[in-house]
Amino acid sequence: MELPVRQRELRVDGMTISVSYVDAGHLQSNAALLLVHGLGGRWQHWLKVIPPLSQHRRVIAVDLPGFGETTLPWPTLTLPRIADVIARLLAELQVERVIFVGHSFGGPLASIFAARHPRLTEQLVLAAGTVQSFQQTLSRELRPWLLRPRSALATVAEVIGVALKLPTPAARLVARSRLLRLLALWPFVHQPGRLTAEDALLLIEGTGAPGVFPTTRGIARAKGWENETIDVPVALVNGDHDLIAPLADLRSYRGRADHVIVIKQTGHLAMIERPEAFTAALEGVIAGGVAFRLAPARASLG
Repeated sequence: MELPVRQRELRVDGMTISVSYVDAGHLQSNAALLLVHGLGGRWQHWLKVIPPLSQHRRVIAVDLPGFGETTLPWPTLTLPRIADVIARLLAELQVERVIFVGHSFGGPLASIFAARHPRLTEQLVLAAGTVQSFQQTLSRELRPWLLRPRSALATVAEVIGVALKLPTPAARLVARSRLLRLLALWPFVHQPGRLTAEDALLLIEGTGAPGVFPTTRGIARAKGWENETIDVPVALVNGDHDLIAPLADLRSYRGRADHVIVIKQTGHLAMIERPEAFTAALEGVIAGGVAFRLAPARASLG
């Protein structure tokens, strides 16, 4: 399935930003499915799930400011500003309502988006998005280091890992080596050695984006995001071996949660590690499925 990348220039907060996105599927469907990546991500992180998800609905996957091919016109970023960029893009595309699927820090971003733009929001899906320990670690709180040291360590490793840009030959070397994949991708993937070289390269090639540190500071300032008043259904979809959004954070999440799905044998990147199970989970919560279940891992890794 060919996914043409589009660019749209928007005016937000007095600045012009060029936003990169993919728009696929049925353009006349009621509520579009909006796929929003996490720190160090880009729209390509959704490559495996866009084709099946777009068979019956409109799917939009976006590069956030400073990631992928989207520019970064501001020296500082806040999550409300990023939410407003997305809202402006949706207005330009004449999208009236979205099911906002936010991965990782896209979970807090989804909650802030729903609070700021309720008329645009049909439903929220926080995919590995219960990242309280992640946010607290970035804001230099001691609590995560005392209660969830592995998550705090994974958070620091993630920021360092996504901030460093590897030369193409080095990136390809890491992607081909099981040992180097383990060293580079352990914070994100449950079993890095089982990733295909292609999937590993997809993750590694997106590092070093100019938006990493401005977004990291924006996340650190986003305290209290889980207390936002949300008036639409909220689903939580997590991997059972996620170090960055651990099950302990899922259990202690204080925000609204109408559906909870845990995908087994999965780390922080279910849409890449277990795309079939992730797609099934999304379809289930969009259709208003069960309130809690364990989703089996599918045989989707090489």
